[in-house]
Amino acid sequence: KSRNWISEDDFYRPTQEQAPESTTDGSGAGSRGTPESRPALHRHFSQGPRKSCSLGALDKACVPSPGSRKARAAPAPEHKNFRVVHRRQMGLSNPFRGLMKLGTVARRGAMGIWKEFFCELSPLELRLYLSDEERTCVESCSLLRCEAVGPAHSDGRFELVFSGKKLALRASSQDEAEDWLDRVREALQKVRPQQED
Repeated sequence: KSRNWISEDDFYRPTQEQAPESTTDGSGAGSRGTPESRPALHRHFSQGPRKSCSLGALDKACVPSPGSRKARAAPAPEHKNFRVVHRRQMGLSNPFRGLMKLGTVARRGAMGIWKEFFCELSPLELRLYLSDEERTCVESCSLLRCEAVGPAHSDGRFELVFSGKKLALRASSQDEAEDWLDRVREALQKVRPQQED
C-alpha cells in the first residue's frame, strides 16, 4: 500500500494529438516575453535559443521555437505535461478515495483510559491510526456492522455500536462530536441500500 494519497490516476496527461506541434508562426513561443524559468525541462535544447511558455494556457505544451529543432536532431524532452483536473466537476472519483472526515479523536480503552488516535471515516469503514504521520492502523470498523450511533455529550464523547463491540470515542468538543456522528449517519445511509441488494 502506498503512503501517498495521490496516485498516477489523479494526474491528467494530454495525448500526443492534443499537444500542439511546433507549427507556430514567426512570432511564436520563441519570441514571447519571459524566458523559461525551468531550464532543466529543456536540457536537450540547451544549445539553441531560450524557450518560453504561454503561462495562461495550462493545456498547451511548452514547444521549442521552430528554428532550434531543425538545427539539432535531439530527442523530445522527457518531461510530461501535467495540469490540475477538478475531478468532481468532471464527475470522476474523489482523489482522497471518498474520505468523508479526518481528524483526531480519543478512544476509551478497556481500563477506561482515553488515548488519542488519528481517525479516517470513509463511506465503508472507520479507521483509527496511531498518528497522521505514522499511518499504522490500529482499528478498522466496517460500517456494514454498525448497529447504533449514540448521541454527542457536552464533553465531546460519543459511541458507535458495532456487532459485538461498543466503540467509545471523544472529540475535542460537542460540536465536533456531532459532526462525526452526522458523517457516520451519512455514510450509513449510503451503505444500507447496498446491504439490501
